[in-house]
Amino acid sequence: MPVILASWVLAQVSLFVGFTLLILPGIFLLVCYLVLLPVLLFEHLNPYAALVRCVLLTRPHWWKVLATIVIAVLVLLICTLAAAAVLSILAALLVGRSAVQAIVAR
Repeated sequence: MPVILASWVLAQVSLFVGFTLLILPGIFLLVCYLVLLPVLLFEHLNPYAALVRCVLLTRPHWWKVLATIVIAVLVLLICTLAAAAVLSILAALLVGRSAVQAIVAR
């Protein structure tokens, strides 16, 4: 647990520096550090070596990892908006409006 906490603090500090200097280094490191927890759990490295290992693991496939994250976030947003729309229509129906009024109201 102390290694995980120290790695997390070190990652946050490096992300802060990366986003402060320029936005692109921060985005690069953010994508690279997504594999930090599996690296710490399976490879038993010290905090600095774990961060370096994360960068080495994701550098060859960085664009693919970024695309996967973007697609996952978009799917999550679309599902959230669809669920919110369905729940608002159900709430309007429970209040006593007709189905057409519930759909038009939102």
